[in-house]
Amino acid sequence: MRALKWIFVLLALIMIGLIMIVTFGLNSARFLDYVAKEAITQSGLDIRYSKIKGGLYSGLEIKDFNYQDDVKADLKLDVDFMALKSGVVKIKDINLSHLRVDKDFLASLLEPSEPKAQKESTQSDFIKEVVVDRLHLDTQDIVYQRYVLNALSLDVSDFHYDMKEQFSGDIQAAIMSNVANADIHITAKKSHYDAHIDADVSKDFLNPYLKESNVTLAQVPHIMIDATGDLADVYVDATIGEGRLHYADIEISPKRLLLHGDVGIKSGDVKAKLEGDIDSDVAGLNLLADVTLNTNDINNTLTFKTQNRIDLKDIYLQKVLKEHNVTVVTVPKLHLDASGDLKKVVINSRLNEGSIKVDDFIIAPQKLDMDAHYDLAKEAIDAKLLS
Repeated sequence: MRALKWIFVLLALIMIGLIMIVTFGLNSARFLDYVAKEAITQSGLDIRYSKIKGGLYSGLEIKDFNYQDDVKADLKLDVDFMALKSGVVKIKDINLSHLRVDKDFLASLLEPSEPKAQKESTQSDFIKEVVVDRLHLDTQDIVYQRYVLNALSLDVSDFHYDMKEQFSGDIQAAIMSNVANADIHITAKKSHYDAHIDADVSKDFLNPYLKESNVTLAQVPHIMIDATGDLADVYVDATIGEGRLHYADIEISPKRLLLHGDVGIKSGDVKAKLEGDIDSDVAGLNLLADVTLNTNDINNTLTFKTQNRIDLKDIYLQKVLKEHNVTVVTVPKLHLDASGDLKKVVINSRLNEGSIKVDDFIIAPQKLDMDAHYDLAKEAIDAKLLS
C-alpha cells in the first residue's frame, strides 16, 4: 500500500511538472520563438520577423513581421485565454501598427472571383460574447488602383458584442487619402450609436471626373455629418460648408447646404430635406426640397417637392440683354416651385415686379406666371403662361 501511495505521489508530481513546463513554456519568449521558427520552416511560408517578446499569457509582441515582402507590420496581442472557458473572446489589447500592404498583393486579394456556393452555416453557441478592451491599427501608404490611403489610424475601446444584436463601444478613426481626409468618432451603447464625421474631399481627385462636364472645383466645401440611430433606423444631419466651382465662365459658390434625413436601414424608406443658399455670377438661389423614396424601388417610389427663390444678378442680365438693345430697369423676383416623381413633374414659376426698357419703351409686368406639366415617359410638356 505504501508503494502504491508513493506511485500516486510521483504521478502527481510529474503532472504538476508537465503543467508548469507547458505554462512557463507558453509564457516564454524563447520557447515561442523556437516553436514559431519551427512551424514556419515546416510550412514553407516566406514569413520573417526580428523579435518575439512576452508570452501567450502575459502578452505577445512581434517586431517587424514580414510576409513575403507583401505584408509588413508590428503586432502586440494580449488575450485572456481563461475567459474562453466561459464562451467569451476577450482581447485585453491588440495593436497592429505600421501596417503596409504591397499594392499588387492587395489588388490580387480584391480581384473579383467566381462566386462559390456556400454551405449553410449555423452560428456556434460556444462563443457567447466578444470583448475588446483596446484595439489600435495604423497603416502607411496603401494603394489600390487610383486610390491611395496615405495613413489610417483606428482606435477602439470598451467594445462589447453579444453575438446577436447588442453592441457597445467607442471608435475613433483618422483617415488621410487622395480622396478625402476625415475624422470619425462613434460611440455606441446597447446598439444605439451616435456618430460624428468631419471630412474634406480632395479637389485634385474630383476635378478629373468633373472636367467632362466643363466644371472645375476651386474650393471644396468642408463636410460635417452627425448620425444617431440603431441597426434599424438612423437620423442624419449633414452640413456642407462654403465652396466654389466654375462652370464654363460662371462662378458658383454654395454658401450653406443642410441635409436632414431619416433612413430606414431595414425598411429602405428614406425621408430627406435639403435647404441652403447658393450664389453665382448669374443669380442667387435659396432652395428648400423634400424627397421621399424607398431604396428597394427608387423608380416607383421617389417623390419630391421643391420651393426655390432665385435672385437674378443685374450685371449678368444687363450683359445678356445689351446686344438686344434691352436694359433692365428693375430686376424681377423669381420663384420656382416643382413637384413630382420620375414619371411626371409639375412646375410653377412666378416672376414679379420686374421692368425692362426697350428703346424708349418701358415694360413692367406686375406678375407673370407659368404652369408646366412635363411627362418624362412621353417627353411631352404642356405649359401655360399667365399674366
